[in-house]
Amino acid sequence: MLLEPSFQTWSLAANLVVAPLVPPITVAATLALAVGPLCPPLGWAATATAGIPAEVLATAAQGFAALPGARLPWADGPAGVIAMALVSVASAALVWGLGHQPRSCVRELAEAPPRGKVDA
Repeated sequence: MLLEPSFQTWSLAANLVVAPLVPPITVAATLALAVGPLCPPLGWAATATAGIPAEVLATAAQGFAALPGARLPWADGPAGVIAMALVSVASAALVWGLGHQPRSCVRELAEAPPRGKVDA
């Protein structure tokens, strides 16, 4: 928010689409880093292998960024940061609330075992 006062509307969808590409990029790039100094041709092959899904990821990112309404203006400075923090907390509370339905006291009492009785 401080560097670029805008809201990327497609960022969640874009991240969900490219998420399967991240592990092969990470593994191949780490392998390239580890073996590159010891065996440069193997390091080059691992780098080239990481480059294929990385290119797909970059293309997807550019595609999502070009969609209509991909970037909405947002307040800059501290006001924008506070506003985004409030929106984030409200969104998290909404998602948590949708997944955690409160139990009614009546239902809890109906499901509770009877008191004072011992099963023999």
